Amino acid sequence: MYYPSRAWHLFGAHAAAEWYKKAAEAGNAEGQFQYGIAVENGIGCAPDAEDAMQWYHKAAEQGHHGAQYNLAIAYHYGRGCEANMDMALHFYRLAAKGGESSAQFNLGVCCADGIGRPVDMEEAIYWYTQSAEAGYVKAQVNLAHCYEEGKGVTQDKEAARHWYQKAAEQGDEYAINALKSLA
Repeated sequence: MYYPSRAWHLFGAHAAAEWYKKAAEAGNAEGQFQYGIAVENGIGCAPDAEDAMQWYHKAAEQGHHGAQYNLAIAYHYGRGCEANMDMALHFYRLAAKGGESSAQFNLGVCCADGIGRPVDMEEAIYWYTQSAEAGYVKAQVNLAHCYEEGKGVTQDKEAARHWYQKAAEQGDEYAINALKSLA
């Protein structure tokens, strides 16, 4: 889930919400996205998850990857809408193809665990790799674990060590402990 931009801190919640609302109503995708965040979380305005969904949809239709990701999360967990894994996967995929590392990771998890679709470890590895290369620590850990266990890839302790090391450098405790056990 994406959170408010710096503008919230610079101008105050109410003023920022008003400016984003004006931008949103004028058709600006970033304004629609940011105003969606405000409305969803009640920042500077009354909370309304269903209204937030409408603003996210408008931004997503213009190709805003953050809005696509927020829609995926909303559909996945039923926030402001009925849970719908087909829609969640659709928006995860759009955001993931747009380079959103969180969406890439979540899509990888769905592929690996068979959430809303059949298990596909080849596709899971693809999305974990995309996300891990972007520096997303959870993807680095999951990818390392796949290499360590040979899940969807040929078992490769050096590749596992490489990805655990990347995650450990970001302070991930699981990765730090996994590195010790690989030694």
